[in-house]
Amino acid sequence: NNDSAVGLNDDGPQITLGGNVQLATSGDEAYGLLAEGQGAFINVASGLDLKTTGLEAFGALALDGGRINLAGGSLAVNGDLTSAAVTAQGQAGLLSEVRGQGQFHILGNLAANDYGALDFELTDGSYFRGTASLTDTESYNNLALKGSSTVWEPTGDARLSSLALDGAQVDLRSTPTPTTITTDRLSGSGNFILK
Repeated sequence: NNDSAVGLNDDGPQITLGGNVQLATSGDEAYGLLAEGQGAFINVASGLDLKTTGLEAFGALALDGGRINLAGGSLAVNGDLTSAAVTAQGQAGLLSEVRGQGQFHILGNLAANDYGALDFELTDGSYFRGTASLTDTESYNNLALKGSSTVWEPTGDARLSSLALDGAQVDLRSTPTPTTITTDRLSGSGNFILK
């Protein structure tokens, strides 16, 4: 338990990790993966198992021009409302980006803030419990849900640039209050399960 702990920090050119990567951090402002600064790039090939606990904790954070690429895995964040499983946050002229493609198990939010870009494709068998946010017009947050056994359970209101469904389910039954999902582009076909 260490405040501001970082499981893996890249502020240099590139870090590539192979399969079966396990990271756990605990403490306020703890980060599992942190790619900070222009040129910083973390590539996780497969098998990521990331757990982060603490106030303002982040599973994967691309900051100030950093980039992260994930090829499936498990990301779980147990924190407060400011915590997120995945966050991209840049600044003027420095777009930060997190991309993910594969089978995921995500417990926590997907947040694109201030020149942040998220582009996730969750393949068949994926599960996402959390919200998605987009804070400004310079950012984007694209989510594609593929396969009949892929489920997204929003935990509150969500804002996306695009939501693409390919047989997947958006299950709104477990939300505590009426939930609004706002997207600029909705495409494909799938199921929205209402209360």
